[in-house]
Amino acid sequence: EYKLRRSNDTLVNNQIESVNQATEIKVKKAEDIIKKLLREGKTEANPIIRLHHGRIRNLRISMEEKIEELEKKRFISVGFNLLP
Repeated sequence: EYKLRRSNDTLVNNQIESVNQATEIKVKKAEDIIKKLLREGKTEANPIIRLHHGRIRNLRISMEEKIEELEKKRFISVGFNLLP
């Protein structure tokens, strides 16, 4: 049981880290686009900049939801059932 729990924890931790890394890459790209547009003279009220801010917000919300689902998978129980 201990080995199974440890193995499951490792798997969940790796999946969470993967979700974090993927989200941060996407957020960084969106932030770079925003910085580029601001350097070009656009303002924060520009629809494209607002779109990217919304995209960043949605990426982070999605990441939190995925992590929450993965955390639910962390808890396993070992048991047995007699088969006829």
